[in-house]
Amino acid sequence: MNIERPHVADWLARHPHRVLDQGFSSELEAYLNTLPWAGSHVDWRLVNHHSLELPEEPDAEFLKRCRRTPWGRHDYLMIMYSGQEPAILCSITDAVPDMDLLYSGAPGTRFACGAYVVGDAVTLSCSDFVEYDGFAELTYPIEGSQQTWADGS
Repeated sequence: MNIERPHVADWLARHPHRVLDQGFSSELEAYLNTLPWAGSHVDWRLVNHHSLELPEEPDAEFLKRCRRTPWGRHDYLMIMYSGQEPAILCSITDAVPDMDLLYSGAPGTRFACGAYVVGDAVTLSCSDFVEYDGFAELTYPIEGSQQTWADGS
């Protein structure tokens, strides 16, 4: 499992987080499976979107840019490795600067989504997701995306 990789386990030991069971990952995966796909990633030609380039050293200004995205408006982000593995729930402010580290060595396209936490209850906002290409690009749908892929236009 990806959360057991030494660099991820070390990160978990140093940051507040919750490990979420596989059910949360499968919820996001089910949502993602409703979207158009091209190979191993969302077919962004069919989905209105924006992208941000993850800098080598994400700073406070980059975090502000992320906070203006649908996924970044949440206080929490769920880091998903696959629909069959546990996920990590952590604060946006902890996840964004270390996104490359958290996904290092994880196969395939990587996805995360915004989440709400009230008491012990976690609610995912699957439509507020971000796709990380594993290099530097964070791509996410923008308002009106659902209409675009529903119409096929």
